[in-house]
Amino acid sequence: MDQVSSFLENILASETTEQELEDVINEEIDVVPNNDSKKRMSIASNQSTNSNKYNNEVINIKSIDHSNPKNLKDISSFWYLNSNDEPKNSVMTDKLMEKVISMIIPLTTEKDKVIDDRIIMQQQRPPLSINIMSRNSIQLNQRLSAIFQFIDNVIKFISWYNPYFTIGILLIITHLILKPYLLITLPIFLVMNNILIPNYLNLYPPDKSMIDSSFHQSNPRPYEGGFPLNKYKIPKPIPEFSREFVLNLTDLQNHMILYIKTYDFIIWLFTDYLFFKDENITCLIYLSLIFLSLYSIFILPSILPVIIQYLPIKFLLIVNLWAFVGICHPYFHDFILDFIYDENTRMKTLEIVCKFENFGLKFISDYDQLEETRWVEIFELQKLNSITKIWEKVGFVNDFYTINNPIRKLNKNLFEEYLQENNDLKLSQENESEEEDAQDAMLIKIKQQNQLKDIKAPIDWEFDENLPWQLDLNVNDWVEEKLIQDIVNIDDDEKWVYDFMNIDPNDRSNQLFRRRRWIRNCKRKQSIYSTERLSKSFSSFLM
Repeated sequence: MDQVSSFLENILASETTEQELEDVINEEIDVVPNNDSKKRMSIASNQSTNSNKYNNEVINIKSIDHSNPKNLKDISSFWYLNSNDEPKNSVMTDKLMEKVISMIIPLTTEKDKVIDDRIIMQQQRPPLSINIMSRNSIQLNQRLSAIFQFIDNVIKFISWYNPYFTIGILLIITHLILKPYLLITLPIFLVMNNILIPNYLNLYPPDKSMIDSSFHQSNPRPYEGGFPLNKYKIPKPIPEFSREFVLNLTDLQNHMILYIKTYDFIIWLFTDYLFFKDENITCLIYLSLIFLSLYSIFILPSILPVIIQYLPIKFLLIVNLWAFVGICHPYFHDFILDFIYDENTRMKTLEIVCKFENFGLKFISDYDQLEETRWVEIFELQKLNSITKIWEKVGFVNDFYTINNPIRKLNKNLFEEYLQENNDLKLSQENESEEEDAQDAMLIKIKQQNQLKDIKAPIDWEFDENLPWQLDLNVNDWVEEKLIQDIVNIDDDEKWVYDFMNIDPNDRSNQLFRRRRWIRNCKRKQSIYSTERLSKSFSSFLM
């Protein structure tokens, strides 16, 4: 039990956020005197270490800011249905769940703007909580009856569950097509029929004793007294322990399939055409969409009035509507399915599709896919030891690190401050050794690797295994390309490029470096590419 308790305490321990870390570091730097550069460098080094550690654990999304944080903070309470849901009252289970999820789910290393935007927007909302999730799910399910009734009515209409109901809806839609202005009056009648009249009959109910067969089990004549018999009723969420709540929960479970199957069908339908699975087909569709967009912008506005005037659009809409709903009748299911799955139908469809495909693809010529290759460079850097006068290896870096390099300039200024603070030291071999150690300890390190084999290729690129690293023998070319020919000396024999040697020998802050360039060929990573044709897509669709 002690181990479990210790584990939970470690999980629920408060963590220092990045902002808190920066505030503490800034306070420490502010209280350090300006002349104490060594302590400032030590704090800055700790800041860099802590910041890197934090960035390795948390996705850095501070660079994206779309709105005013104060405004978001003001509306953050909108996401809480109950005051008990506020973060200040969060319980132990919520914290435990959040920590466990953060440990189980790995953080993605690839930048995704959509994910970053969603993370920023979610910062002003409650975190994942079992209690809030359960409470919101229950309250949502208590208010879904109208939506599920609408879905059931649509299914009844399409499936001819009640022929009178289907024909009645078809007649209403037909009237709306013939007289489009009825679309304005339709919501009015829906409000009157579904809200006002039922609530009025609740206040003034008809006499149930007058019900007989002539009234079809209802009395259309409401109570005519001067005062209401019942009290008005406001729609309320259905009780949590009721038959309707269970029905809503069951419908919610089952109607998820509608969205899942619709989503999967749309993705399956457009996989071969919109995602460059077959590059020729997608390019053809792209060109067609451009043509259609230009056509709809410049040509369609001039001919659309003529089409509306002479083409019987309303008649076509009505015919198509009745034909579609008529085809959905169960009586026609067998005929339609037999026609679709007939081998002659499939072959004829494939023949038409192949003709269309060949006609479209003849405008797009196939091309050979050439591998995209680039040359990458790395610089072998060495530094002259001021004591032993021997060139010491620094490593392989991605910059030539000449005297105009910003990091080198900053290191020089830092070391000059160090020398000014210790200017009373005598120049001796022991003091020079201390200066070398100080330089290694306090100066900013450049990114480097000790061996060529440790160097990785750029993102989404890979090295050609048949071509190893090669020393660039054309030293003058790359020196002129980098525009550093005035600040370096070139050794054509050993291919080293030295810092300009005419410097002040009494300037102890100067450091001498030499470098040479290594190059290697790399190629773009490619996934397996397979060509698919429209005929294959339609074949699978018909199968």
